[in-house]
Parts: sequence; structure tokens; C-alpha cells
Amino acid sequence: GEWLWLVDGALLADDATDGEESRLTFVTEGLCEVRIGGRAVAEIGPGSVVGEMSLVVADVAEGDAAEEVAAAAVEMGGPATVVASSSVRCFSVPTSRVRELLQERPELRRPLEGIFAAALAGKISAMNEEMKQRNYRAVLEVACAMDDYVGIPTSLEQYRQRHAVSDDLHLRLLEDIPQCSHRPFQLPRAAAPALAEGVPP
Repeated sequence: GEWLWLVDGALLADDATDGEESRLTFVTEGLCEVRIGGRAVAEIGPGSVVGEMSLVVADVAEGDAAEEVAAAAVEMGGPATVVASSSVRCFSVPTSRVRELLQERPELRRPLEGIFAAALAGKISAMNEEMKQRNYRAVLEVACAMDDYVGIPTSLEQYRQRHAVSDDLHLRLLEDIPQCSHRPFQLPRAAAPALAEGVPP
């Protein structure tokens, strides 16, 4: 393998790359954008693994971790394209070399199972959080444009509770969304201590 510095926009993994050309890349610095079907679904950073992980684990993993990885790969919705969204420091190794190494040193199989399972779980978690933010942003855009209608504030609060939307995300989106420039749906003072800090009673 080799250590690389990649610039913003550099391709780390391509869903069109076949197994023979695929590489595993371990990100140690910087951020990358994960895209599936051309749509950005998550952002990953240091500690993440990029590449044909499901292919490698299918070849080498046996047992509970292999089942977890297979389930995670399905949940991700298929192969992903990963692009650097900043300067990225990483270690990259051909998938074929990983296979050879595992044939030579089978004792490495179990540790790699854990690494790949954790990496996939992390990507799925990031994807879920990104989706939650996008969905709530869309809901808030509509709600802010209709905040004077009876029942809108109550419905929005019910949505927040049902989807576990944090106070922090709610307040950040209120600041960011143009339709919410009049700042409706503010939290009670006790629920937003950070905003009240330093303000006299």
C-alpha cells in the first residue's frame, strides 16, 4: 500500500470500479463525501474506511461480524462513490493485496472483520443523520411559511418528538432557512440555555 495526500474533489472510490481494480483506503485526515446514485448521502472523516469492503469481507469473513457487515452493505443501498471534500491524508492498498495477505496470515481475518463492520456501521449512522436533517429542513421550510395557521406549531412539535429532532438542529435550521427569517417556533427559554447565557432575566 501507499500513503497519499488527496486534494478536494479527488476520487477515493467509484461505484463503477470492478473488483480487480478496487482499493481499500483508510482515511486518517480530512473529510470525504459519500454519494450513492449521484446523490450525497453522508460525510465521513478520520477513522473511516473506503472501498469494496463488502466484497472483501464476503471473501474472508465468517461468523457474526460477517452477517452484520452484509446487512450493513444492503442497508447502504449499494456501492458508493466517495470524493474528497477537503485535503485528505490516507493509506490506500489494492483489494487483491488484502486477499493475498489474508491467505498468508489468516489470523488477521477477525480484526479486519471488526474494522469493516465498524466502518460500515459508521457510514450508515452518518447517512441516517444526514437524511434526518434533510427531512426536517423540508418540513421546517413549509412550517415556517405557514406558521400562522392553526395547528402548525403543534404538528411541528409532534414531528420533532417522533423523529428525535434535537433542539440544536432545530435552532440551527431556524437560523439557516430563509423562510424562517422571522424566527417562529422558538424554544422555551429553559430549553435553550445556551441562547440565554449572559442575558439578564
